[in-house]
Amino acid sequence: MNLTTLGDGAMSFLTQRKNVDIRDRLNTLAQEMSTGKKSDLTRALGGDTLMLRDVDRQLTLARTQANGARQVGQRLDAVQLSFGAIDTDRQTLIDALITVNSQTTPDQQTSMAAAGRSAFQSISGAMNDQFAGQSLFAGRASDDAAMAPGADMLAALSLVAAPATDAANAITLIEDWFDAPGGGFETTGYLGDAAGRMERRLDDTTSVVFEARADDPAIRDLLKGAAIAALADDATLTLTNKDRTDMLRDANIRLIGAATPLTELRARIGQQEVRVQTTITNASAQDTALSILRNQLDSADPYETAGKLQEVQTQLETHYTVTARLSRLSLVDFLR
Repeated sequence: MNLTTLGDGAMSFLTQRKNVDIRDRLNTLAQEMSTGKKSDLTRALGGDTLMLRDVDRQLTLARTQANGARQVGQRLDAVQLSFGAIDTDRQTLIDALITVNSQTTPDQQTSMAAAGRSAFQSISGAMNDQFAGQSLFAGRASDDAAMAPGADMLAALSLVAAPATDAANAITLIEDWFDAPGGGFETTGYLGDAAGRMERRLDDTTSVVFEARADDPAIRDLLKGAAIAALADDATLTLTNKDRTDMLRDANIRLIGAATPLTELRARIGQQEVRVQTTITNASAQDTALSILRNQLDSADPYETAGKLQEVQTQLETHYTVTARLSRLSLVDFLR
């Protein structure tokens, strides 16, 4: 009968390798115990990682959609803030014009017209507000300014209204500049894209259209009222004090009436905000559900891991004990 034995070198090598294997296993289990995650997920899933990849793909998509929707929501919030600012300008000008009547003095007219110019420039300036470096109110021409400077438009309106012989004539000329197809406002006032509006897809079935543009009728109404007030004391217009008062009164009426279309425009933006919030809510709920599922796939059972850890610790202690005893054996001990 042949007896195969291992030399001291081979035995030492096997002992060291066994020691390394046990220590590696011990470290792996300790890591799983501390992190709560399986260290070798592919092995834990039996090599079938298709479900895991699908969960990760859906999780990435849900988070991308949620982040995209949040950015859209932030842009819509910026639009609402701009509209809130111009509505404040509208109300401030109304307050300045509220006392206009047949007894309004030239000095009061001058003060009211100055308020009109201030409001006009503030409103037109708000129409050039940006979000993330893109114009909010220029339609698809988001890299360009939406509106010419207020001072430039008032200068153009001053020339347009100069031939007016009375308040009614001046108001008509100002209206035409704003409303006539191919007129002054469309060619030199509004600088954005007049052909369309930006659209942003939120998910497979939902999209949002950024319909607020600086050439919207609600914005034109505001600018028209402010412009009429601003030009009431313009030096190029040969008008009587009564004509100037009539222009200021007309401006006040227009500004009060402009509240309704502006509110309707803001309500339409609000509907878009609701769609965005619904998308964020749905994506977040999907994120939560998928995160729970993924956690179930890659989580290490703490009780099972603790039991294995104790088992390997015992195995390592036994290995050390046996190794120590073998190292103390002598030939005499072996032959006994």
